[in-house]
Amino acid sequence: MQSPQGPGASSSSVVVNEQIPNGSCTSPQAVSPGSLTKRPGILQLRSSSLSKTHDLEQELKPDDLFTKHTVSEVRNVRQQLREDADKKQEELRVMVGERYRDLLQASTSIISMAKSAQHVKYILEQSRDSIRAQEEPPDSNRTSVNGTDDHLLLLQSLSAHMKLLLDTPEHLWRFIERRKYFLAAWLFLLARVVHRALLQDEGSWSSRGLDIAAQFPLVQRQWESISQFRSQIVHKATISLREPSPPDDICATLLTLHLLDSQPLVEALSVYLTQRSKALHAIFSKSKVGQGGSHLSQPNGHSDTRFGDAHTKTPTQLVKDDIQATLDLISNTLTSARRVFHEAESQSSLIKTILEHIQSDSHHSQDQPTTSKDLYITTPYLLTSLPSSTHFLLLPSNIRSYKPYVDVNSSSSTVPPAQLSEKLDNWFRRSAIPWKSSITQWFSKLQNFRDVWSIRSSTRTWILASGLDEQEYIHLTNLLDDVCQDQILSIWTSSLSSASRSFKSQLEHVVLNLRNETASESADVTPTEFLFHSPLLPVLPKAGLTPLDTSFQKYKSELHRQLACRTPSIDNLLKILEDCAKALNQDFRLLDSAQFNDCKVLTRRLKTAYQPLAEHLCIEIIDILKSASTAEIGQSQGVLDGLIFVSRLANDFSLISPFISRIGCQQQTVQEFRGATEIIRDGIIDRWRDHTVSSISQTYCAAFQLRSKFLEQACPSADLLDALLTLSRSIRQLGICQDYRRRSHVANMTLRQFLGEILGGISSENSDLPFLWEIVECYGLGWADMREKLLQANDGHEPTPSHSLPRLQSLFANLLPPHTDSDIPSSDKMANLLPFGSPSPDTQYQPAVELAKPSSRLGLLLVDDSDMY
Repeated sequence: MQSPQGPGASSSSVVVNEQIPNGSCTSPQAVSPGSLTKRPGILQLRSSSLSKTHDLEQELKPDDLFTKHTVSEVRNVRQQLREDADKKQEELRVMVGERYRDLLQASTSIISMAKSAQHVKYILEQSRDSIRAQEEPPDSNRTSVNGTDDHLLLLQSLSAHMKLLLDTPEHLWRFIERRKYFLAAWLFLLARVVHRALLQDEGSWSSRGLDIAAQFPLVQRQWESISQFRSQIVHKATISLREPSPPDDICATLLTLHLLDSQPLVEALSVYLTQRSKALHAIFSKSKVGQGGSHLSQPNGHSDTRFGDAHTKTPTQLVKDDIQATLDLISNTLTSARRVFHEAESQSSLIKTILEHIQSDSHHSQDQPTTSKDLYITTPYLLTSLPSSTHFLLLPSNIRSYKPYVDVNSSSSTVPPAQLSEKLDNWFRRSAIPWKSSITQWFSKLQNFRDVWSIRSSTRTWILASGLDEQEYIHLTNLLDDVCQDQILSIWTSSLSSASRSFKSQLEHVVLNLRNETASESADVTPTEFLFHSPLLPVLPKAGLTPLDTSFQKYKSELHRQLACRTPSIDNLLKILEDCAKALNQDFRLLDSAQFNDCKVLTRRLKTAYQPLAEHLCIEIIDILKSASTAEIGQSQGVLDGLIFVSRLANDFSLISPFISRIGCQQQTVQEFRGATEIIRDGIIDRWRDHTVSSISQTYCAAFQLRSKFLEQACPSADLLDALLTLSRSIRQLGICQDYRRRSHVANMTLRQFLGEILGGISSENSDLPFLWEIVECYGLGWADMREKLLQANDGHEPTPSHSLPRLQSLFANLLPPHTDSDIPSSDKMANLLPFGSPSPDTQYQPAVELAKPSSRLGLLLVDDSDMY
């Protein structure tokens, strides 16, 4: 085929052979240049040249070529056109050459395929003719000699025996992996029967011309490999008893031990209980490891998914899971054993029913439970479940109907009810001992009464629904209550001990600071300043914060503490014990809310055991207060401040604090505690009174000796006023704010002691006697002894009243006796403010101390008052 030549090839038609995808060739066709551009191969070869040529054809027209261009430019155009024509010619040559080779190869292939198809068609026609030409054989050829059929049947039976022996190891492994040990045991016994039928029953085989031992040594070697499975099946079945399983599976496993290992049922029961004990101890040991961060595992070594997220569970949930896991194992063991071995009057035990089923001659499928197909098994059922079960139909009928022999009436096939009850009770008692010790350790991780009580309630509910006997339920619940009681008492003891230690350490710290005078400006030294200190007003909360009621409740509690004169240190000390008592009181309320009788019994036991603990705490508090009140005062003001602080603390314990009423002591203990705190308080007050009165009286007597006896005054001296003011200020520092009667009593006793000490050292010349006489007269008949001492000091004469008490009654209000409403006349409007009368306006003011008139030279000189003393 010739390719087109010349420059005009781009516009002419091109004849090519195009190969279609199925391998055939088309006839030559005329392909235009426009169609070539649609093929990817050709487009890649000619894209540049076609674009250039198209541009030249648009620009170059013959009429305008020589008009617009010079001769040299026309020559260049001609040269370019020639080069384009050569390139197109080369492209066409390459394209046509490739297509031609493809065409030749496709033509050869088509010819070869046509020849092959014709040959196949010829052979098929010959085969069809040959088949049609054949004739059917006569009927005489279908029958054979009886001897030939018997030999064939013999070989088929032998092959079935050999097939069973060869497939047995694989099936045994499959049954063991699926934990179907009863089927594995049955198959093993069946294989043993087949082995004996082949080797030990040689007469039937040798009489037919077969020597199994000599001709088929594979039989013995195969049996040797099968015989090793016996120990494995027994071992795996024994280990599987540790795992939680339904009663049917446990019964099948025990039947495996009974048939395969020749264990009596009593011994099989002992093995079952032993394995369950090992499983229980495994859980106990894994729980101990789990306390260090590991999770529990099942007895067979598999991970227990209950504890896969142990790091996300709370200690309460972990303890609850541990207890329920052990209780589940105990209850499952007992209920399963009774389900398998227990015999009722009208119903046999499950395992005996299975043994009777094995020995029965007829097996009716309708009598078998649908949920226990692997329990009510037979040899036909076993062979049918195996692969190639149709091949085993060639086995002899005695093998296909094989059943293990069991004497259901022998002692090895029965478990007496009394022996069953004894074994289960002994196992239960032995298992309860480590269970109690383990839950004791688990409960020790709980430090909250509510957690312990919650676990106790849920555990008792679980035990009640577990299906245990009444005696077993009572025994387990008693053990649980004992452990809960011990842990609750331990929690309460720890709480009380912690409160006692905190109270002691903080009290020692506060008293030490007061003794070292490092808290001289605090409210603990000057409680009156704390009384008049204004707490912070409640602030409106922002959105999303605590509600407004909380702020007002806090403000209200601050006001109550101020009214009770509970300074910050006293409040912190009392709060330690009050919070402890409040928490314990809430626990008691939870105990009292229980409605069941068993809870009430435990509640009484807990309260009875708690009483000594609470009484011991009260004794410790009393001892701590006594220890803090034994310091010698000496000349240290800090020691005296510490003693006063302890007395105020003891007074709050006795009268204000709800600690003793909430701690849960008996009424007698409450009264003894309050009496002991009152004794400590009064003892400190007496020591304070002795020290204070002695110090003030000595100062006053010393000043009286230095005072000029010729100085006559109509008002009390400055020394007496200073002594009385100091005495009144000391009484205020005691912090007796709410109990007005007790404060009056303390002031009465303190003033009596002060007057008793100073009246023995002054004479009738003392100008303070009139004022002292007015004070004594205020107390009336109760101060008759003081009245006598004043008369003796004034030579038996009543001093002339100085009428200074009305003017000074506000300064010495703490030292003067209180007035009732009946003592105050209703006509006097000022009587409530000035119960001892209003001062006379005509009374001329007399200075207590005569001062020298200042010099005119020093009138404007500023002198610091601190330098004058």
